Amino acid sequence: MVLNRIAFVVSGVLASALAWGVPAFVEHLSADPVFGESGVTMRNPNTPRESEAVDVWARIGYSFFYTDVAVYYTVDGTNPGGSKGIPTGSTLVLRSSASQVNFVRNQSTSGGTVDWWRATLPAATRIYGQNVKYRIGAWHSASGPEVWANNYGCDDGVCDNPANPPLTFGYLNGIAWPGAGQGQPSPQVGYPPIHHWKEEAVVGNTFINAMLDQNGTVYDIYGPGAGAVRGVSTKNEGYVGGLDTFPPGLPPGNRGQMHFNHLMAGIRVDGLTHWLSNPNGQSFSNVTQTYKGDTNVIEGASRLTFGGNNILVQQFDFAPYNLATWPQDASNNNLRGMIVKRYLLTNEGSTSKDLRFYVYGDWAINGGDNFDQSTMDYSRRAMLAWDNTDRFTNSTGEYNPTTTGDYRKNVSVYYAAALKTVDSIGGTSGDWATDDWRASSSDQGQGWIATRLTLAPGQTREVNMIVANGFDNFPNATGT
Repeated sequence: MVLNRIAFVVSGVLASALAWGVPAFVEHLSADPVFGESGVTMRNPNTPRESEAVDVWARIGYSFFYTDVAVYYTVDGTNPGGSKGIPTGSTLVLRSSASQVNFVRNQSTSGGTVDWWRATLPAATRIYGQNVKYRIGAWHSASGPEVWANNYGCDDGVCDNPANPPLTFGYLNGIAWPGAGQGQPSPQVGYPPIHHWKEEAVVGNTFINAMLDQNGTVYDIYGPGAGAVRGVSTKNEGYVGGLDTFPPGLPPGNRGQMHFNHLMAGIRVDGLTHWLSNPNGQSFSNVTQTYKGDTNVIEGASRLTFGGNNILVQQFDFAPYNLATWPQDASNNNLRGMIVKRYLLTNEGSTSKDLRFYVYGDWAINGGDNFDQSTMDYSRRAMLAWDNTDRFTNSTGEYNPTTTGDYRKNVSVYYAAALKTVDSIGGTSGDWATDDWRASSSDQGQGWIATRLTLAPGQTREVNMIVANGFDNFPNATGT
């Protein structure tokens, strides 16, 4: 009887020592919410962009089962190495013992008290295109192994995954979110305001028409056709623009938008985006626009001078016409409803410039904002926006372009836009834009695509945008 009691006490002491020397689990589920936080994920942001501080959270059980936490990371694409806070190879480490990984709060659970920890990855991990990889481990300094995320049931000495492999997490830093841009109250977040100036230029090819303001911002695209077809409508009536308002008495914002509120480019340099719509005239000067000879090509120019920059921006807008070979859609029909915009960027300053170049669209497909949908077609590197909803204007409160009592929108209208940096001026080979808004946003009413380029002093680079229209004369089409 005495021996049994001794054996019971010894086994209890050993079990207690084992439990206190090994974490029960370490958890890091990057997209999961953080306990006690609002709108925060265990990797926050979960899809990082350049210059963004990234917080890595770990959930560890249970309190007092361990003493140390570490985050091992690399920035060269290799898997991190090391153990118990000692890195190997190119690995760097953040340690709780150095106050680089910090306890935030407890969470009561049925199994015991769980601890939440947070580490902020340093500035060296915030470079565009960087492949950041990391691992998270916890251990007791007195004894026992290091337990890696995401392994569970380890406090009995044998984890659910007995091999206890170090799980590697990772991400690629995307291009910076462009934001509202220079001159706005919060220039790094959101989207640019609608701003048009001297809306008077038109390009087209009888299959599609586009209207531009003098800054080169597209604010109307009429397609299919140079006008429109039954079932398609503008967003509203007339034009409101200071002294040019027509007809009188229209509410602010009316400009008869067809399919787009605006479509334009932006240049980000030195951490600030300058939209070519040029709100308040703060970013660009020497703005000009004219037809190029006796053609339907619009040539525009402006100069980015804000912040000591000296970048000449030339724009050439046209609709291809009378091509010997047209691109074809999925049904082998010639695709003629296209608008092309060529951008020539010349650095006339004395220092090299690292640029981010964006094309941003704010849709108003088929005369409204409430039914717009959008996505990225990654196989074609194009952003898509469409409206294929069958409806009547009276029931939706949309503009009725006719004199009849109601108007039915029973068609499917699609638009696609893609961006390409060409290898040489006037060339055809090059690289399609690989960054977009969809990687970190579910927004349906706006979107952007972007690319990065470097301009040496005196160097000119060409970036081209194409916009294509698709149409079906029935609603709810999915293969337009």
